[in-house]
Amino acid sequence: MIDAGYYALEGLRIEKGFRAWSRELTPDITPIQAGLNFAVDYDKPGGFIGKEALLAAKADPDHLKTRIVQLVLDDDGICCKFLAVDEVGCCG
Repeated sequence: MIDAGYYALEGLRIEKGFRAWSRELTPDITPIQAGLNFAVDYDKPGGFIGKEALLAAKADPDHLKTRIVQLVLDDDGICCKFLAVDEVGCCG
């Protein structure tokens, strides 16, 4: 094993599509918006904190107006800036 810099590890995490707490995931982002709904066990015995809010968000069609997505760009000539979770600005 060798040492790797934090930014190298961060780059690998982003390339792999892994999400990190306080980077992409915050208390304002639900697992549904983050694409992690597959990891939520809605039938967990005893439930979990926030289950009712998550079920309400899942039933709300406006909830997915904000999503975390990953873009793969093949052209080095494309300039993109990520302004917010729900807004992407590109220049051509």
